[in-house]
Amino acid sequence: MSLKFGKVTILREKKINKLSIGMSQEQVKYLLGSPLVVDVLKPNQWGYVYLQGSGGDVSRERTLIVIFEDGKVTDIDGDYLPEQ
Repeated sequence: MSLKFGKVTILREKKINKLSIGMSQEQVKYLLGSPLVVDVLKPNQWGYVYLQGSGGDVSRERTLIVIFEDGKVTDIDGDYLPEQ
């Protein structure tokens, strides 16, 4: 498996809650920043990682996967999902 890693982006709960089905890839990138992980075999899946903690001590890691079809969000997966 070949993965492409981007720069680390700090995800804020407020921004994640604005994420919705039907958004374009450009809108997602503007809202959340560039994805941390893009699998070259599945370029329509963008991966984000959110680290929780304080003072440099990471107490929890959460993931967010945004899935696109025809340039639009069709599914949101992971363990850090937007509130409905």
